Amino acid sequence: MLLNKVQNVFWIYFFACVFFMTGSSLLASDWVPLISRKLSDNWTTKGAWTLQDDGVIHLPEREY
Repeated sequence: MLLNKVQNVFWIYFFACVFFMTGSSLLASDWVPLISRKLSDNWTTKGAWTLQDDGVIHLPEREY
């Protein structure tokens, strides 16, 4: 029983390390810096949502 727990912890640790060493750098390479730019230059929204330059997504007034 203890061996199964140790193996599970090892595999979780292993996959987490592999993800952070490979996947996180790939995800970070897609980021766009917003220094001295407006959010609306890089982001668009569809439908009734609006993205303001203060970084807040505004929804239309109705019940959700």
